[in-house]
Amino acid sequence: SHLPLPHHPKQIALLLPLSGSLGSSGQAIQHGFLTTYYRSDAFKQKSLRVKTYDTTTSLDITAIYQQAVNEGADIVVGPLVKTDIQTLIDKGSLQVPTIALNTLDSDQSSLFGLLAPPDTLYQFGLSPRDEALQVALKAARDGKHKALVFVPNTEWGKGVFYEFDRAWQNQGGSTVEVVYLEEKTDLAAAVKRTLHITDSDARHAALDKQLGAKTKTIERRRDDIDMIMIAVKPDTARQLVPLFKFYYAGDLPVYATSRIYSGSPNDEADKDLNGVLFCDIPLLLSAEAGYQEKQQRLRTLWPADYQNASRLYALGADAYTLTQQLNRLVLFPLFTLNGDTGVLSVQNNRRIYRGLSWAKIRNGRLEVIE
Repeated sequence: SHLPLPHHPKQIALLLPLSGSLGSSGQAIQHGFLTTYYRSDAFKQKSLRVKTYDTTTSLDITAIYQQAVNEGADIVVGPLVKTDIQTLIDKGSLQVPTIALNTLDSDQSSLFGLLAPPDTLYQFGLSPRDEALQVALKAARDGKHKALVFVPNTEWGKGVFYEFDRAWQNQGGSTVEVVYLEEKTDLAAAVKRTLHITDSDARHAALDKQLGAKTKTIERRRDDIDMIMIAVKPDTARQLVPLFKFYYAGDLPVYATSRIYSGSPNDEADKDLNGVLFCDIPLLLSAEAGYQEKQQRLRTLWPADYQNASRLYALGADAYTLTQQLNRLVLFPLFTLNGDTGVLSVQNNRRIYRGLSWAKIRNGRLEVIE
């Protein structure tokens, strides 16, 4: 396969939304990208320039991309928004190697028929679908087969379930039931019903009626599941997990996406999440000294939005590293890169795959699993 990047790029164009509703996201990515660039030899030797373009200006994305190329970019990093990436594919605009900062859904073809993404395009993003895939792989490795799944009843939730279920079936697992949670779902009732506790309630009442006497019963839950997968926010997870325990499912392992972790230690509240296994980026989970130092710096930078901003910062940092290492990843498929967003490798479809880190919550605190 031909090498995707020029050997000695002279100029990188960074296409990001720097104002508007996605402005803070774009700025966190830019921060990670430039910080990594400023520490590089290429910067110190003045052999490489980085030029940033704001994609929230009045120009459309194809004009911005064209301007970046006209001004000398031999690599483009971005855009961030899926529809912008799709537009560049559909208009045939991707003339130079481009590392898009998002991934198009694998079940979504191009807007104008079945145009395959051109071979200049590499997709690199923080897709929750990557996490769903890794939950399926981990649970299968742990010897699990039958899943009960809780996700929000949103496009996001359905996408996560779709990816999990597809990977889970590939591993020989089956989803016994999926529960789509609404904003106003009565969680206690939903868990009780899903675990079939109501069945034993109903049977007990029927027996009492038949015998005309009060009998004693031992409540049981359904026995056709051996794991639970959740992709919900921290506050929902802190209600769900104790309910699993209350309704006799405390012995089942609970696997989750990074969404359940707020990103900063909260021992008291997170005691409710004890035992939950979840995956996230190494930058947030790793206990290695280098990462700890970075975590501290990012907490100071973004105290209010530490978790979300740190993930985007990591995306920017790794995007810069990819501009220097993508050729190696493509030439040597077994070569991987330990990035801030995961262990990076290139898949056949030119998507950058991120192997995530795993942690378990014990006494409200994170315990990283090797």
